[in-house]
Amino acid sequence: MIYILTSRKTAALGLGDKSTWAEVIQVPKNLKMPKGNKIQGNGQVYLDISGFSAADLKKAIGMLKKIRAGCFWGIIDPKGAAEDPALFFFEGARDYIGPALMKKGLSKKRFADAEKADSMNSQSVNLQSADKQKSSALSNGKGNLPSGKVKLPAGKFEGWKSMRSGTAMPFFFLFVSVAGVEKTNLRSVVGEAVFLAIKNRLREVLQQGLHEADALLWIETEDNSLFLVPPRVANARAAIESCLKIILNNDIIKPGVRI
Repeated sequence: MIYILTSRKTAALGLGDKSTWAEVIQVPKNLKMPKGNKIQGNGQVYLDISGFSAADLKKAIGMLKKIRAGCFWGIIDPKGAAEDPALFFFEGARDYIGPALMKKGLSKKRFADAEKADSMNSQSVNLQSADKQKSSALSNGKGNLPSGKVKLPAGKFEGWKSMRSGTAMPFFFLFVSVAGVEKTNLRSVVGEAVFLAIKNRLREVLQQGLHEADALLWIETEDNSLFLVPPRVANARAAIESCLKIILNNDIIKPGVRI
């Protein structure tokens, strides 16, 4: 069952009044779901963010994270109000439906595809966790570490323009943060102006240094950046070497400040 939470009195979501596979639920003004609500743990829950103020949306996301901890939930953004939809995924969302898809109309198949993809990702995470546990047990003297190597795609990366919609391809992720380490808040230490200067300089250094790796700046938030690195030995090696050089020469970004 699909449950769509909305703050609007009428949810113009392209669903028929007699839909047997989706149900629209009015979110109360106090943003607290009443006890005994109809939402089931194995259902898909979506939040229609239109009509929310920034403060109320933050509260609504908090409510959703609480009642759907470890379960599927997504975002419906009919008007494209979100400046950076990726932020919802950082909060734990597993799907995002924007204005383009809304114009086409919501279908049962679209929700089923999202659930299937989420299920496959969960299985992959579970397998990776099991592999890590097995590797840890082996490294602790309970066995021998496997000698096999990870196989990367053969040949050179053909460039980002070679990517085609609808195709799947593995990539390496490179996460970069300028928020500081441990309990240190870099922004509060150096001030807003210096922090922005450091961030801009770091982005410039990263893009220059990662040029040989053909890395792509995919997502950027206020404090963090996420790069995609092509899954080739040469690209991965170039990315690692570039990161090591940046760490060893971080004074070129901001003298006296360790990142």
